[in-house]
Amino acid sequence: MARGKGISIGLKLAAVSTGVITLLVAMVGYLNYSEVRRAYEDAASRDQQRRLRALRDNAVVTGRRLAHSVGLALSGNDYAALAELVSSAQQDDPQCRYGRILDLDGLVMADTDPEVQRSIHEGKHQRLEEKPPEQVAIRIRCPVQVPDCPTEKLTPAAVLADVRDELTFEVSVPVARGEQRFGTIVFGYTLSQLRQELGAAQERMQQMLAASLRRALLFGALAILLGTLVAVLQGMGMTRTLQKLAHAATRIAHGDFSSRAPIVSRDEIGQLAGAFNDMAGRLEGLMEERTRQATLEKEMEVARVIQETLIPPRDLVRRGSLQFVGAFASASICGGDWWTYSDLAGGRVLVAIGDVTGHGVPSAMITAAAKSALDTLRHTTGSDLSVTYLLEEMNKTIYAAAQRKLVMTFFASIYDESTRTLTFSNAGHNFPYLIHPGGDGRPPRVGVLMTRGNRLGDDWESHFIARTATLSPGDVVVWYTDGLIEGTNPQGEAFGDRRLRRVLTELCERSPEEILEATLRAFREHQQEAALQDDITLVVARVG
Repeated sequence: MARGKGISIGLKLAAVSTGVITLLVAMVGYLNYSEVRRAYEDAASRDQQRRLRALRDNAVVTGRRLAHSVGLALSGNDYAALAELVSSAQQDDPQCRYGRILDLDGLVMADTDPEVQRSIHEGKHQRLEEKPPEQVAIRIRCPVQVPDCPTEKLTPAAVLADVRDELTFEVSVPVARGEQRFGTIVFGYTLSQLRQELGAAQERMQQMLAASLRRALLFGALAILLGTLVAVLQGMGMTRTLQKLAHAATRIAHGDFSSRAPIVSRDEIGQLAGAFNDMAGRLEGLMEERTRQATLEKEMEVARVIQETLIPPRDLVRRGSLQFVGAFASASICGGDWWTYSDLAGGRVLVAIGDVTGHGVPSAMITAAAKSALDTLRHTTGSDLSVTYLLEEMNKTIYAAAQRKLVMTFFASIYDESTRTLTFSNAGHNFPYLIHPGGDGRPPRVGVLMTRGNRLGDDWESHFIARTATLSPGDVVVWYTDGLIEGTNPQGEAFGDRRLRRVLTELCERSPEEILEATLRAFREHQQEAALQDDITLVVARVG
């Protein structure tokens, strides 16, 4: 059943290669982008910690520098000097958002906030809820209620968050002289500038990440495009080769066995094309051989049909008191066995049997020559035909036709109804059996029609001897070829002359047809379905 054209191998290869390359590029790009982003974030975090430490160190240095002057002012109750000191410290550092001085009880003694400072002049000191620390302290303050956050854990995200837009970095420095404490200096630094710097740094980081992502996408797209192009070109080359291979296979399928596939490479595709060409060459040779064999088989079939016309049908023949029937089986399409009968003048009948060495078409051609010679002699001699003259003339015919490459055994016999005699002559053939049925308690007697002579085609000058046997009513004559007694079963045991004699002795009281069929059945049982090694011919006659 014809099928529609499917997706080509080249397209499949390009699609799979593109998919694999895309997946790999995406994985590498994602890992690279993640690594770059992590590196930028780590760098930003380290920069923030560095800036926060710088603010802290600067505040501590400023507080300790003012501690002596603030201690003197507190010990002398010079509050105006306190306000001036804390204001000057704030003015010197633009990142300082506020500054205040506290006594040991947490009362605000000076503040950079004008309102708070006015309240202090009026004698209204504010008190902080928490007690001033006894040593340098750092913390983060926010207008909304959030837990104190150590500077080491203050991330860029926390600094940049909108809710912490008013974050204050507060540093408390104790004021003391020896073991005596006087108060605490508190500076609060706004993180808005740090927020702006970190925001700008984060924006630059985002721009760099975006640029890195664009480069990764560009290189990834180029890699995918290049990989797809290579896969397409490779697939097209492979597809073209396979298409040529398929085209050559199609031409071979339509009978053009000279078609070959081009070999354009030494890889597996080239090896496949080479193997295909070898197969095509072998197919071409096999088809030529098959054509020759078919022609030969046809010729042999014609020869077989012709040979069948040379052999009488398997029907009972009645000529006066003589009844006979014959059977022939070939070991191949054509055989070298042959038997025939002919009516002669004076109520006589000729029965002849022959066997050409070997079997097949050459043997069949010799049997055809023998048949032609016999018919010619029968028509030219009329009532004067004798068995010796017949063998001598047929010998010359076979000798001339086969040039001693093939020879033929032959047994000719003429039955004379008027005298009930059988005159015979032999050219190297198996001796036929003459069986006299028993009677009055006597067993049957088996004899042979014995006479000798050279095979037909052995010698141009061969001469033959004729003998005559008188037949009695009930006598059985059996002609056969050596394929019958020499046929072996799978165990290598031949049917043999003794077994044939025993079978014929047991059957001699029956009709020719029954003797023939029973003998052939016994032979087939002995063969056990084994193939024939040689042609077999069997002719059985009975005198009435």
